Amino acid sequence: MLRTFNRIYQCSLLLMVVGLCAGLALAQNTFNSGSTGANGAFSPTSLPAGCTRSSSVTITCELPPSGIFNFTTFDLPRGNTLRFNRNARNTPAIILASGNCALGGYIDLIGGNGSTSRSGFGLRPIGGRGAVGGFDGGGGGVLADLYRNGVNGDGPGGGGGGKENGAARGGGGGGANFLAGAAGASSVAALIGAGGRPYGSFSLPVIGGSGGGGAPATLTDYSGAGGGGGGGAILIACSGTMTLSSFQIDAYGGRGDYATSLGAASGGGGGGSIRLMATTITGVPDGAGISGYLDVRGGSSYSLNNGNSGGDGGDGFVRVEAFNFNSFIPRLYPDPNLSGIYFQGTPPSSLNLGASPTLRITTVAGVNVPTDPKGTFNNAPDIPFTAAPTNPVTLGIAAANIPLGTRANIILTPETGAITTVQSTPLAGTVAASTATAGVTLPQGRSLLNAIVTIEANAQTAGLAPEFIQGERVKQIKIAAQLGGASEVIYVTESGKEIRAKSE
Repeated sequence: MLRTFNRIYQCSLLLMVVGLCAGLALAQNTFNSGSTGANGAFSPTSLPAGCTRSSSVTITCELPPSGIFNFTTFDLPRGNTLRFNRNARNTPAIILASGNCALGGYIDLIGGNGSTSRSGFGLRPIGGRGAVGGFDGGGGGVLADLYRNGVNGDGPGGGGGGKENGAARGGGGGGANFLAGAAGASSVAALIGAGGRPYGSFSLPVIGGSGGGGAPATLTDYSGAGGGGGGGAILIACSGTMTLSSFQIDAYGGRGDYATSLGAASGGGGGGSIRLMATTITGVPDGAGISGYLDVRGGSSYSLNNGNSGGDGGDGFVRVEAFNFNSFIPRLYPDPNLSGIYFQGTPPSSLNLGASPTLRITTVAGVNVPTDPKGTFNNAPDIPFTAAPTNPVTLGIAAANIPLGTRANIILTPETGAITTVQSTPLAGTVAASTATAGVTLPQGRSLLNAIVTIEANAQTAGLAPEFIQGERVKQIKIAAQLGGASEVIYVTESGKEIRAKSE
């Protein structure tokens, strides 16, 4: 079986791509969110299409395919809770308002906890579900011989699944975001699930936390627990004034779990990401002197007496931008003085992408890639092979606005085992529409595929990227494929800063 999916670095099946808000602009110390106003005004008494009230205080909104709501105003008073249902591409939630925002309620972007309940592919114990823009935790190992190890968490910084070897086993690694996830623990180093690698940044766009690695099965009688899901990602941008009054967003990662104290624990999910943008941000302090509570902590795991503990998830990040701040006193979790996750004080920024490059994996062994892969190991493969294909299999690759002759790096990650990388043939055709192929060897079981191109910024790339971003010259452009859909563009500056953007 083969599951194909796209990753940034080592990201998950459904690539989390957030569109830069088209039309974000700076003009005489005012900020334009780019909202078209098409979704009207948002308030608990006047809900737009796609949003419903499931109780007297709880509002649930279906995230549109783009992940973007275009409101005129956005009003979430105290006492109201807002939640989102993930869309097919699992994009972050983007709330744009052409006017003011009044925020006093609660937004729930919490990653799901790991579990010992069985569901999904192969009836593994399921990993926690990532919140919108976040990634699912890896499934736990089961007693069948080929599936005893825990599964890696989904996402660009997914925690490694814990492994077992007879009577010995290791804990799952924590998922990452802005900070790395912690490795699991074991007396046998080879069985430890690695902590996820960090990937988030203060640059656009926001991206959620990655899933924690699953725990392995015990020798005879227990399946392993699934890993925690990643915290979600949200951007709220208002052209006018954003007023915060005891407002709260929880975007922390889900907790790891364990089936028995004789076994091993799974990893916690990575914390999520929060970005707030407005011309003016005004705080209305509560009795404790706080105007907003923002939580992007990584999910915890369990410390077991046998030493087979799971790794905690890495923390996410918060970014707040405005031209004017009035009494804005947030409470941040974790403590920004300890983790450096908090960034405030720069004016809202914009980015003009121009003719953005795109990259797609279109076929695998002659099978067309689905337009909406499921994006998680908890589900059945997106491309199942009932008979083993003849290795090496051929991948079809399509690109646009990438210099001809460029080769893509194809990264194959098996469910368990070593990651391998091969190069494609040079892109051929026209700059507007080029193709290439690559040969990869598929191991038994499920595997993940990703294609990444890196090109130097020079005369060939004129018009594909801004010459400067955030005061630095663009040195390289990376393009990572999303199967059958949009791809992610990453601009690399001379100092090594990576700034992400979406191309269609």
